[in-house]
Amino acid sequence: DDLDSLGFETNLFVIEESQIYSGPTWHVSTDGSDDNDGSEANPFATIQHGIDAASDGDSVLVQAGTYVENINYNGKNIVVGSLFLTTSDTSYISSTIIDGDQSGSVVRFENGEDSTAVLSGFTLSNGNAQHGGGIYCELSSPFLSYLHIVNNLATSRGGGIYYNTSNSKMENTRILNNDAGSRGGGIYCTFSSSILIDKVEIFENSSSSIGGGIGCYESVLNLVDVSVSMNIASGDGGGLYFRNNSVITLSNVTVSANVGINGSGIYCGGNANVYVSNTIIWNDMPEEIYIESGSVTATYSDIQGSWEGEGNIDADPLFADTTNGDYTLQPTSPCIDAGDPSSPLDPDGTIADMGAYYFHQTQPSDDNYSLSFDGEDDYVDIPN
Repeated sequence: DDLDSLGFETNLFVIEESQIYSGPTWHVSTDGSDDNDGSEANPFATIQHGIDAASDGDSVLVQAGTYVENINYNGKNIVVGSLFLTTSDTSYISSTIIDGDQSGSVVRFENGEDSTAVLSGFTLSNGNAQHGGGIYCELSSPFLSYLHIVNNLATSRGGGIYYNTSNSKMENTRILNNDAGSRGGGIYCTFSSSILIDKVEIFENSSSSIGGGIGCYESVLNLVDVSVSMNIASGDGGGLYFRNNSVITLSNVTVSANVGINGSGIYCGGNANVYVSNTIIWNDMPEEIYIESGSVTATYSDIQGSWEGEGNIDADPLFADTTNGDYTLQPTSPCIDAGDPSSPLDPDGTIADMGAYYFHQTQPSDDNYSLSFDGEDDYVDIPN
């Protein structure tokens, strides 16, 4: 009775009723509400609200749909992903869209986020910012995976992605149809000591100045299993533009059908040093490689017009269907088994092929074009 008179039971009831959902997975859905608690049964409506509710180590899981917003990780080392994270169904990449509404970068990392800050399984589109229309990354090291970064604009640098003083890894991503008013239509990086781009397609991006595909200044950049094709720069470096003491490694890269003034495939200046292996550089207009200063060292690569170096060849790589953006290899390509014999074997157990897409020699003949990476299609479908 004394406890009742002190309201003890009533206080217990109040405590039970006031308990709120506390993660560690925060749910977001287009039919949710930011007045909800973020549980699976009561999801938020916006991704940013999920980020704001999360703490380091938490996850924000986003249902399929279009989210018109510009998100900022605000220094939180969290995972933000579509249902691709829980299902491995790559269709969620194209069906879960963050639309920047032309009102800034679609996603921003600018508060020291580290490699445990993850963005995965989205299409990022319609961003419009001075730098980094799709993704803006400064002083941060996020892990980016399974993204489509499409139709974004930077009025200055990095239409798709802008890296400044960052260390980051990106993999299994497509960067298509982005534009920069100055430099780096697909990607721009500067003063960054370690950028790894692995299993990525960089197609049909453009720059009003230099670096239609990638523009890189005073950075260390490593490209592995990357296709850089059909990009345009109004100035130099239609595909790749490297400058100011940058150190660049290209391993199993395809550089083709890019257009620029000097160095339509690769422009090397400002004492940049570029190291190329198991790579195809072909049909860039008007020239494949231009060295203003610095060096391009190539081995076991197919370079149109020839290039000095062990194992290099100058032969039509016989791409499967460039008209439709298919830069895989035909069965009779001279690039098959022509890579560095000391390189790791291709997934089919044969000697490394040249280029971004290895030719799988043990599959049935009607399915004989395989990528080095996972994705919805066997190659990029260039939009009409």
